[in-house]
Amino acid sequence: MQGSNFDEIMTLQGTITVDDTPAQKITDLQTTVSGMGLPKGLTTALNAKLQEALTDLASNDTQGACDSLQAFLNQVNAQTGKALTVAQAQQLIDAVNDIQTQLGC
Repeated sequence: MQGSNFDEIMTLQGTITVDDTPAQKITDLQTTVSGMGLPKGLTTALNAKLQEALTDLASNDTQGACDSLQAFLNQVNAQTGKALTVAQAQQLIDAVNDIQTQLGC
């Protein structure tokens, strides 16, 4: 196809972006937690709370997912300055706040 219409379509296709779903962001956060080098028990506990949120979302239970994410934040806050550095905690808090906003928690 020749002409500017084709060029415009190609340009538009290149600018479309799709935000990650809350479920994808939670899965990414699980990967982040697993890669932080935290004590195994803490990694397991944090990822279990994220898995609960994923299970809740799969069941269309947004409030349950919000509750699981809050439990995750509670544990992060409890471990800040102990097993988690302030920077690690802030990274996790920022990620969960973003997910909670997207879910409308």
